[in-house]
Amino acid sequence: MYGKMSSEEALGRQLKEIGLTKGILKAFLDYYSVKLTDGIERLVASLRASNIDIYLISGDIFDLVIKVAKRLGIPEDHVYANHLIYDAYGAVVDFDRNLPISRSTGKAEVVASLKSKLSPDNGVLVIGPRVTDAVAFPPADTFIGFGGIYEIQKVKDCAKYYFYSMDEIHKFLKNSALIRSP
Repeated sequence: MYGKMSSEEALGRQLKEIGLTKGILKAFLDYYSVKLTDGIERLVASLRASNIDIYLISGDIFDLVIKVAKRLGIPEDHVYANHLIYDAYGAVVDFDRNLPISRSTGKAEVVASLKSKLSPDNGVLVIGPRVTDAVAFPPADTFIGFGGIYEIQKVKDCAKYYFYSMDEIHKFLKNSALIRSP
């Protein structure tokens, strides 16, 4: 699915194949704890200490992404992810296809919307491993590709900067005087 099909098609196919319900999702969320990428908590703390707003913009399911956001102390209104639609019995029947994030271009749409609310002196940096992250640049001012989980050549080709760990990203941003340590 890494760049070979649209986000809409991939998510729709996944939801259809797994037969997800509210009950299954709740049990999963209750049972499994969030495993964060090494170094992300330090990076988030430094971004916060530098008065930089942090948003999670994900093509994944909101219920999963919000669990990560809570762990990182990112407010719910800073999370953009897909919302599931359930039938009367609690079975997932679809996802909200009206949300920008439900489309392959959704991250770019969300970034453009966020950027339009900023003063001209402020910019937007996108960090991510996926093609949908790369296509958010532009409107993002820059894009850092992340290959610490998996490497996608197309993402690597699009990224001006590419790193394999959050610690490398932290060091780069700090050396560039974009962040400071808490």
